[in-house]
Amino acid sequence: MSFTTYLAPDPSEISRARRFIRQGCAATYIRPDAVEGIVLAVSEACANAVEYSGASKVKVTWDRAPEGMVVEVADDGLFGKEPAGDHLGIGLAMAARVVDEMTIKRGSREDPGTVVRLVKKAQGSGPALVRQREL
Repeated sequence: MSFTTYLAPDPSEISRARRFIRQGCAATYIRPDAVEGIVLAVSEACANAVEYSGASKVKVTWDRAPEGMVVEVADDGLFGKEPAGDHLGIGLAMAARVVDEMTIKRGSREDPGTVVRLVKKAQGSGPALVRQREL
């Protein structure tokens, strides 16, 4: 069973996403010391969607998986330009260090809608495996 909330494209909504994920963590097997990591990662993904994608809304969904927690942050906008020499911005690079897996489906003009999928295992293993996929 998954749980979803929608955010308006406004920076003030990011705190609501953090509360939503903290509440979700309470229903999973995530170690208490790992909660702030997934909250930070979701916060960064939401901030990018709200501030850079031009989205009209942001959808945040979490689900309890046998291994821990899976969160998707989806928008109907475009994935922002990458900094020179780096495939992730600073915020997403930091997010990747505090989750176990991060997958990004980039929204483009031809195919709008960016999806960032984050996995935090109940027994975390270190920095994330980052995948970028074309759908």
